Amino acid sequence: HGRVVLLLYVDADGVATDVRVEQSSGSERLDAITAACARGVRYVPHSANGERIASWQRLRWRWTLDD
Repeated sequence: HGRVVLLLYVDADGVATDVRVEQSSGSERLDAITAACARGVRYVPHSANGERIASWQRLRWRWTLDD
């Protein structure tokens, strides 16, 4: 198990165009899998004055293993 914190640059269409590991789980493989999962998701972009805008967003992801 582990915890990964990512920084995502989400464009106005809700696509993560840049994904960076801000805090590693300690496993490069788990970090890479988390980043790949985050790239495949559509997000709700921030808005200003009723218009969708691109912005950086933080995503905290926790992995756990069942016995």
